[in-house]
This record gives sequence, C-alpha cells and structure tokens, in this order.
Amino acid sequence: MYNFVGVDGGVIVENSDTYAIFDFLYQPIYSPKRNEITCYEILSRVTGQAGERYDSQDFFEKIDDEFIKKMAIYQIKAARSYGFKEKVSININVSCLSDENFVSDIIDIGSNFVALEINELNCFTDSQEIKNNISLLQANGVEIWLDDYHYNNKQANLTLGIILWDVIKIDKSFLFHNDNEPLSVKALNIVLSPFTKKGLIFEGIETSYQAKLIKSIGAGCQGYYFSYPVNWSDSSNKVNEINYGNKFKGIEPEGWVV
Repeated sequence: MYNFVGVDGGVIVENSDTYAIFDFLYQPIYSPKRNEITCYEILSRVTGQAGERYDSQDFFEKIDDEFIKKMAIYQIKAARSYGFKEKVSININVSCLSDENFVSDIIDIGSNFVALEINELNCFTDSQEIKNNISLLQANGVEIWLDDYHYNNKQANLTLGIILWDVIKIDKSFLFHNDNEPLSVKALNIVLSPFTKKGLIFEGIETSYQAKLIKSIGAGCQGYYFSYPVNWSDSSNKVNEINYGNKFKGIEPEGWVV
C-alpha cells in the first residue's frame, strides 16, 4: 500500500519502510499559430531514498492504475497551487477512465484546465463505459489526447474514428527518422488531423530546422530545442517564457537558459 505525502514541488511516496521522491517538472508545448505557450506537460523526476535516480518512463510502466490515478490528482493540484494560466497535461492509461470516481475528481479539479494524455491503450478501447466517460470529460472541458502516436501502433490506429481525440501527439521517433522528408510530415498531418478536434503536436523538436518544418504545417511543438522539463520554481523557466517566441523564429536570444 502506497502512502502519498504532498511536498513543495512534488510528492513523497512511501511503501512499507522505503520511499521515493517525485519532483514535478514542466515542459512547455508551443503553438506556432498563436506564437505562445499553450500548455505544460507535467513530468516526474523519480529519486529513491538513497539518492538513486530512476528512469521515469520505465518506472511508470511497472505500476498500477491506482498509483497513476493518485499521482495524477497530486499533479493537477500542484499546478493549480502555482496559479498556471495555461492548460496542463498529465499522463494516464486509458483503463483509468473506467473509474467513475476518478473521472468525477478530474472534472471537479481540472475542468477547462487539464488535458489527459493517453499513453497506454492497455484495455479494449471500444469499451462503451470508457467512451461515455471520455465524452463526459470533454463535455466538461477536460481534453483527451492520444500520446506517442506511431503509425505502426495497431492499438492507436484502431482508436481513430472511435475516439475523437482533442489532440494527437506524434512520437519523437517520427521526426528523428523523417525530418529530411517534409512531404511525409505534411502527409501525416493531413491523414491524422480529421481524427482530432485541434490537430497534432510533434514531440522531439531538437533543431531549428525541425521547428520551422512543424511551423510550416501549423502543428504544435514540444522538445528540447525550446525547453527541457524544469521545476516551476526554477528561474530558467521564466527565461523560457520570455524568449520562447524568439527561439521559434530562429533567433538565439541572449541569456537563453534550459
């Protein structure tokens, strides 16, 4: 049984006589159409009690839905406490959306503020219960995003037309292998956009060339080229906010910090 203890900047999770510290980090998502930050994805840096660091992605793949749901609530409350003006996105499994109490809690604290990134389609995605809860969340201002889309992911492709995603996030591997093929990038945007309400976000933007390529199709951008995930209290975050637009235009502003 896990015990969650909220602390400044994150949460401590206790299990028997061990514990781990989860520092919440924020990575901005940028809209070239609006020339501004539109959302922050909330990520976690996991540190064990002996100071060892864990790979966050591997860690979260090994834990159950109850842990993920509780962590999600703490992440939203933390962002609320910082007074975010922009939307925040958090990562969950689609199976979490079969829990009516969790869905109700998300609506209560996250209406018009939260996007749920579905990064694990770990159950039958044609479940009527889950589809009803997705509709309920969207009707109450909570966006539903498909995370880490790859065209070889059969489960993700099967959701297209079944779930009307607010946004589809394209896995960073796509740009890594295709940034020298702009027609492939444009084709993917044309094919997937009809299955979304608001279009695509491309992950893994690491160069000015990639940023300009994604700007040319009007999709959202996220990646190290703009900002690494940072603590909200980190002063570098303020520099990122000020200089984000200039960075996108290909200008290297003085004092750029990541």
